[in-house]
Amino acid sequence: MDNILNRILIEWDNSDIEDSGIIKASDVKKYIQYQLVYKVNRRGRIKIFNPINNGYKKYKDKVYINGEHIKLDRNGYTVNEYEPGEYHIYIEDFDKVKKIYNSAFNNCRGLTSVTIPKSVTSIGEEAFYNCRGLTSVTIPNSVTSIGDYAFAYCEGLTSVTIGNSVTSIGDQAFYGCSGLTKIEIPSSVTSIGEDAFSCQ
Repeated sequence: MDNILNRILIEWDNSDIEDSGIIKASDVKKYIQYQLVYKVNRRGRIKIFNPINNGYKKYKDKVYINGEHIKLDRNGYTVNEYEPGEYHIYIEDFDKVKKIYNSAFNNCRGLTSVTIPKSVTSIGEEAFYNCRGLTSVTIPNSVTSIGDYAFAYCEGLTSVTIGNSVTSIGDQAFYGCSGLTKIEIPSSVTSIGEDAFSCQ
């Protein structure tokens, strides 16, 4: 957490600092926005990224779990094991990524929540394929395209909010999302792929 806190303290706008001009690191923690939430049902390692995509290579050394810097192995899993529970994950510079790469979080079944950065313009093929623990997704207005199978077999998904800049939704993008009960498609969408919402 020290790396994150130090960076925030350095970049902190002086107008936001108390009269003393000093702010405690512990006070800054509440301003850190965690991007991923994972639920662990039994003791084990957590799969953060799919190892075959560029996103993993770029961010594998910038992952924090509950504020602690952690290491990933070559398969995209944490080196350490974790007890059952809920874990909040922060990835440095993730808020600057332009694309969620193909298969980036493929088969990350413990992933329950994701905050897609507003910098993202496209969500790649199979980006969240088979993330069965994912319950809700908000796709920001910055995103213009959702790739094939992007959220296929995310059986835990109950609602999806699609930003008003999305123009295309790929083939089977939400295929097999059997729990999906609500989705709003904006008027900006001009192309919906085959079986995109074949959820049952």
